[in-house]
Amino acid sequence: MHLDVVVGGGGDGLAIAEFAVKRYRQRTERLGRFAAGFIVLDADRVEEDRRRGRDPATAVQPFDIQLIYLRPNLEGLLFRLFHGNEGRRVSASHANRLLRRKWPGYSKPASAMELRSRFTLDDLRRVGEVDADLGQLLQALGLFGADREP
Repeated sequence: MHLDVVVGGGGDGLAIAEFAVKRYRQRTERLGRFAAGFIVLDADRVEEDRRRGRDPATAVQPFDIQLIYLRPNLEGLLFRLFHGNEGRRVSASHANRLLRRKWPGYSKPASAMELRSRFTLDDLRRVGEVDADLGQLLQALGLFGADREP
């Protein structure tokens, strides 16, 4: 399996989704159809985006791209990767503080090497068992076995 990852940068959810859709279209024109397309967003910002009329779902509607929400955000997901915290629901305002208790040297963005040395695929799977969006992404990537349901 080949993954084609694009980092969307900042902005609100709609701006990120529009950027990702544009890149997705460019790459499918050049490389052919992908097996799946995903846009990963922090869930803590979505309601504010929608209140401002900036719903990221509007950007992906005509395309076969799924929105995956990190709950409440990236720091919340990283906190839940620590064993025993996979089912904890934390607020966005507490996620960074809780993460830094478990990972005192954390700084955003963590490098792939830092993430790889700290977490395993089993950590992701544990969280994917209780987080439907993450589980859906892991299943699409073939990281959940056929007998596992997210």
